[in-house]
Amino acid sequence: MQPGGKIEPGELAVNALARELDEEIGVQIDTAQAHFLGMFRAPAANEPGFEVRCELFQISIDVPVNAAAEIEEAVWVDRHSYAQLQLAPLTLDHVMPIYLSLR
Repeated sequence: MQPGGKIEPGELAVNALARELDEEIGVQIDTAQAHFLGMFRAPAANEPGFEVRCELFQISIDVPVNAAAEIEEAVWVDRHSYAQLQLAPLTLDHVMPIYLSLR
């Protein structure tokens, strides 16, 4: 699963992205550098019968990532490692195909 969370009332998705990245992995971003990739839906990984909705952005960082808040572990996923991991439907069906097409 990617860092993320609910967009607060009146909050822009890109601002929610910045807030959640800071809270969950200790990364501050310049929202002007976030590139919107699209909106997606998928079954929730840990809540049967529920759906997650995602506004996906691409960012580049060169700072350490530290698991914080409710994040237990931070793992970098790439084109070689993703097939061996148990990924959430959103990641497997939407995020990885986009990632692989961008590389």
